Amino acid sequence: MTVQGLHGVHIRTKSSCRLLQFMSRRMSCCTLSSRPSLLQPEATHIKSFRPRLHLDMCRIQIAVEGCAHGELDSIYGALRRMEEAKGVKADLLICCGDFQAVRNKRDLHTMPVPPKYRQMNSFWQYYAGIKVAPVPTLFVGGNHEAVEHMWELYYGGWAAPRIRFLGFSGVVRFGGLRIAGLSGVYRPASYHRPRVERPPFTAQQLRSVCAVRSFEVQRLLQLSTPVDLFVSHDWPRGIVKHGNESALLKRKPFLKAEIEAGSFGSAAGERVLHTLRPPLWLAAHMHTRFEATVHHADSGRGSGAGGGSGCGTTRFLALDKCMPGRKFLTMLQVDVGAREAPGAPCFEYDEEWLAIVRGTHEWTAASHGGLFDGGEGNSQGGGGSGGGAAAAGMREAGAGADLADLLFVQGAMHVRGGCAISNDWEQTATPHSSSTTSSKKSSSSSSSKNSSSEKSSNSSSSNNGGRTTSNKSGGSNGGGSSGGGGTSSVPRRRPGAVSETGRLLQLLQLPDTLGGQGPLVRVPRGASAASLDD
Repeated sequence: MTVQGLHGVHIRTKSSCRLLQFMSRRMSCCTLSSRPSLLQPEATHIKSFRPRLHLDMCRIQIAVEGCAHGELDSIYGALRRMEEAKGVKADLLICCGDFQAVRNKRDLHTMPVPPKYRQMNSFWQYYAGIKVAPVPTLFVGGNHEAVEHMWELYYGGWAAPRIRFLGFSGVVRFGGLRIAGLSGVYRPASYHRPRVERPPFTAQQLRSVCAVRSFEVQRLLQLSTPVDLFVSHDWPRGIVKHGNESALLKRKPFLKAEIEAGSFGSAAGERVLHTLRPPLWLAAHMHTRFEATVHHADSGRGSGAGGGSGCGTTRFLALDKCMPGRKFLTMLQVDVGAREAPGAPCFEYDEEWLAIVRGTHEWTAASHGGLFDGGEGNSQGGGGSGGGAAAAGMREAGAGADLADLLFVQGAMHVRGGCAISNDWEQTATPHSSSTTSSKKSSSSSSSKNSSSEKSSNSSSSNNGGRTTSNKSGGSNGGGSSGGGGTSSVPRRRPGAVSETGRLLQLLQLPDTLGGQGPLVRVPRGASAASLDD
């Protein structure tokens, strides 16, 4: 794979190097399997190639956006103007966090931002079907998200038609690219804690749910085959030293103390960076554009840094937030192997990742709290018992998925007809309506007429010990919730609705320990997946 766009720099990934080596050694082979087995690492990234004297390449245009902050209309509008100016059409848009997929007023009041920043913006129109995304869109979560919506898609899924959430940590394929990502931000106090958050979230949980957990990082570190692109919200720790630090400090002078102390950035991201070694890393969070080049030392590969994945150089690119005059959008040209399947590129499940999820789903349970330091102990701050990977039964970084889980996933993908992700999105919550505002305006006049009666009722309630009765369920304007985060009269879930994560748990025959992702599934692990495939 070759990437062009960062000042014309071309990046050759390890997957393409493996391809050339394979071609030179095995030119006399027949054809490769159209659905390769991850049991053959050398064939993992060449599934769409056939040995031939002339290697056709497929070019993919990827648009990258920084912090979205719910401004989908503005982002798609800017992308359309960029396409017209460059004379190209984007195949994929990647957003690097703070996406704010707000479906309704309830989601708005479960977003950890100050009240003055709680605005519906435009995502709800894409969720309601009023508008359709002009380009397939993939995003990771940041520290300001619609928490309840993201929790429904813990392992990733469609947030709206053509708009996909990568998950709290995840890997997905698109048009021959293997894209991995990590949502949230690094907070030492929460890093080693279990995910005890469950809806309805308290005010404290609305903040902590956006914090990266160590076991979510450990899932990524299990990958044994290379990824082509990594997406996160915050920056890996130490990345500033590989770029123009002085220029960054001129724009963000308040970062100087953290940078000098070595505490700026994500310690979890730093470990992922030097373990997976992706050719390209995309991020946002700091509301500024920043580029860096990381040259990985060969010695890191033998010190528990991974299982032979990644390349020698990683290009890092962070973008600004969506605002006029800001550098929040760019276009990258990526050359990958020719696709056997005709038509436009689409999202596909990654077999190795699904096998890792199947083997580590129990890590998400609260009973494993304090054990997920991944062999790092308490060196990165936060709690934890210091039990390390062995205490939680973890495999070493780069060890790959368990063989039994991998075979199960391959069989399940065969039953369902391949790894292509179907567009089976369904609404799991009632979308916001544009008529809500007008109805509230009309009701405001009638409420003012009844102000005298309300005052009289308040005076009578004050005689009862000076206390008034509050509505526990909250009103349509977002009253207090169980955790002070506010809520809405809109129900949390539509009856019978199951998110894509819920269907994935069924497919992988895993119990629902996430609090309402779908029907509680307790199927023997040896049972057939055919009856569970939708």
